[in-house]
Amino acid sequence: MEKYDIIINDKLRYHNNSIFPSGGKSMIFAENRNPASAPGNSTNEVAVLFENYLIISKFNVRTGEYRLIKSYQDNLHRGSEDCETIYSYFRLMVEKEIIHPDDRELLLRYIDPKALSDRLFRGGAGRRIIIHGLRYRILGEYRSVSMDIFAPGSCCGNNPWAVFCVRSDGRTIPDSTSVSRIASNYYKILYINLHSGIYEPVFMLESEISSAESLLPLSWDWIRQFAHCGNVPDDELEDFLLFTDPEYVRIWLRENEGEYRYSYNRKVRGEFKPAVIRFVRSPCYSEDYPTVFVYICIDDPEGKRAPERRAIEKYFAGSDIMTGMWNQSRYEALCREYSESSAKKIAEVLYARLNLESSRSERSGLTSEQTLRTFALLMTYTFGRDKCYRISENELAVIFVGGDGNTFSRRAERFCMRVQGSEFNDALLSYISDKGSQTVEEVIDKARDKAASGCFV
Repeated sequence: MEKYDIIINDKLRYHNNSIFPSGGKSMIFAENRNPASAPGNSTNEVAVLFENYLIISKFNVRTGEYRLIKSYQDNLHRGSEDCETIYSYFRLMVEKEIIHPDDRELLLRYIDPKALSDRLFRGGAGRRIIIHGLRYRILGEYRSVSMDIFAPGSCCGNNPWAVFCVRSDGRTIPDSTSVSRIASNYYKILYINLHSGIYEPVFMLESEISSAESLLPLSWDWIRQFAHCGNVPDDELEDFLLFTDPEYVRIWLRENEGEYRYSYNRKVRGEFKPAVIRFVRSPCYSEDYPTVFVYICIDDPEGKRAPERRAIEKYFAGSDIMTGMWNQSRYEALCREYSESSAKKIAEVLYARLNLESSRSERSGLTSEQTLRTFALLMTYTFGRDKCYRISENELAVIFVGGDGNTFSRRAERFCMRVQGSEFNDALLSYISDKGSQTVEEVIDKARDKAASGCFV
């Protein structure tokens, strides 16, 4: 019999299991009760940081009903979102060979209503099942990913909701931003477009995932439903709905500097506790693109956790949640560092401007968010996540300082050829290697002008 690693209560032990053949690869099946150290939070709560996820979906383990919260798509994935159940979604991924053929038996045996029910409905604590090393087709190539299933402690036959994710490799978060530290400060963190209501979950405690109203398709439906389900006291309900209304928040942010805060009481395991909801502008916030981080904070009246929260929010403030790249804030920091350096090294830039206004049919059925996310994924896989920046709503750039020009240019040319043969062939691209500019902004402007003229190199 094969030997597999199973993690229970954060302690590693070995377990014999003949039902899941490894096919010669290193597969780990983990069942993890993840303690959250937040004051007043259950010591067995699963805390989920949605870093580097390609797909996030909430699903009913029994019926297979599901709703996609975040999805990666290219041409191969077309039609996958129209499946009736999460299990038919898995089967389609196998049939289209999005999952490597050698891994199909593994996936179909494991992702099964009875198999999942047997594993997820036992015990009172939250459970996390992870399949490591699964080969998943991304932009035409098989890459190793992890499939995660998070089941809250309340997951059972009468409340059979869990969360399914596909996670790609990415940056390792710093120790100051560990999951346990986040869990001791926040109930959840969201990244929201105040205009469209589209959002991405950033962090959630299991009690937030397990509630019936969580992870609804639009953020405002989620917030309103949360309030109407008795999670806010009746005498605070009207104010809560007013002060969290997206238009009210936009008006406040338009007329005031700093962040928008609202204090209220929220139900936590049956009793109301003070909390604060904070709307913080993202670095690319504008009237046309009003994106914010929403921090739902555990009460800290004496401010003892302020330094820890600043470190956590600094990390998120430098990350573009939609693409997984660095954002404008980190781009501006790079620009300052280059400008202040005495010896100017070669600055190499690959610039891309995406057409997010084209119709879904012109983009092979992709939404503008999926277009942005999928193109960014191609860029980060090609050049490395730490060299890639989202510098405006529809502009991305790879910036490398100090190279010899040769390696980067070969990679840039291959990237361009790949883009020209894809559904992103209307993107404006240019590559430039610059020795004379005094600022990175000058190099970006040159690359912008070159791209607008239709010239790549």
